[in-house]
Amino acid sequence: MSTTSIQSSCSSRCEHSIIDENTSSHTIIDKIRKIINEKSESRFYLKAEKREKANKLLDHLSSSIKNIETYNLKLPPTTEEKSQQTENRKALTPNPSPSKQTLTVASYADITKGEKHPKTVLLYPTKTEGETDIVSLIKKEVDTKASIKITNVRKLQNKGVAIDCFTEEDRTNLLSVINHKQTLQEKIRPIQVEKKLPRLITYGYHTDVKKEAIEEGLKKNFGHQSTAAIKVLFSIKGKTGKNHWVFQAPPVIYQQIKGRRGRILFEWENHRVEHFSSVRRCSKCQALRQHGLQMRRQILVLRLLCRSPSNAQLH
Repeated sequence: MSTTSIQSSCSSRCEHSIIDENTSSHTIIDKIRKIINEKSESRFYLKAEKREKANKLLDHLSSSIKNIETYNLKLPPTTEEKSQQTENRKALTPNPSPSKQTLTVASYADITKGEKHPKTVLLYPTKTEGETDIVSLIKKEVDTKASIKITNVRKLQNKGVAIDCFTEEDRTNLLSVINHKQTLQEKIRPIQVEKKLPRLITYGYHTDVKKEAIEEGLKKNFGHQSTAAIKVLFSIKGKTGKNHWVFQAPPVIYQQIKGRRGRILFEWENHRVEHFSSVRRCSKCQALRQHGLQMRRQILVLRLLCRSPSNAQLH
């Protein structure tokens, strides 16, 4: 290779390599295009097929950059300009309204939590005789506008009322007012509703193992504070002569058991655990998952169908 060709190639490489922060995108594309179409005295460095593909890609890139630049002309002011405008607004208005404040984007965890459920208080009259208007008594004795926020009031059976409070604090305040006022204590009886925990069943225990030992063995499988809520309820005799024990546990422990593939350890033995669903047998027809009230409803529906005029014509 001659010295002139070496000098020309070196000068072209030096020319391509001069790129800094201020270099525009169009200049960079032109330099890439020159490198692709670069050739020696007799032939191109790249094959014709590759040069054609590379030039088409550069054309597509340059057109997309032009579209972005034209779109940016229509965009609102930059963040720096926005911050300057907000500072000027803050100086003019010291207390901006909540509607003008920037909205925070909720995370996935916040969305999955869902809406907060209202805190409900169940109230019933203490005396069955006579009519006791609980709502009017609450309006008269409790200042709901100042201290307690009530979202909804619903009527229940046996002259009861369900009052939905906004927060747990409002619920406790309402109960404390009812418990401390003599006029309300004589006429209103609040009822505490307890949450039902999931029921599980564990299989294959000897008949001589007692209930207390089962409960203690279950608690040893889990090393956190939720074990205090574990409670063994009753046992069921299995076909193999062993007992199956039904117990209740918090949802945290239920999820942990599912993570262990439904197994727990008791006295060096693995025992299977599943979700327990009570199956009821009807006392009249001996059918499972049905009780007497459902059976009476089914019989009533059948009688009405038999008395319909369409069925009478068939007979």
